[in-house]
Amino acid sequence: MGTLRLLRALLFGRRLGREEIERTRCYVVLECPIGADLATVRRAYHRLVRRVHPDVQSSDPDRQRRASELTARLTRAYETLGRALGGPS
Repeated sequence: MGTLRLLRALLFGRRLGREEIERTRCYVVLECPIGADLATVRRAYHRLVRRVHPDVQSSDPDRQRRASELTARLTRAYETLGRALGGPS
């Protein structure tokens, strides 16, 4: 769903399906434009994972735990969009 369609749905009260809401959340988590193609989603995922991966973080256990949780969240979002966009699952 493109950004314009999403805005129209929100403004005019059209109920969004659960899958549409989940995909939109995934785009937001991955910080890429809503409706982006699989290549853009893949680049965004790899960029973010490189930045927050637990192995890159300091030896502070709390920071590593948070980084691990964020990496798992990014991975779930990437896998969800990958399935929706017809990429490898």
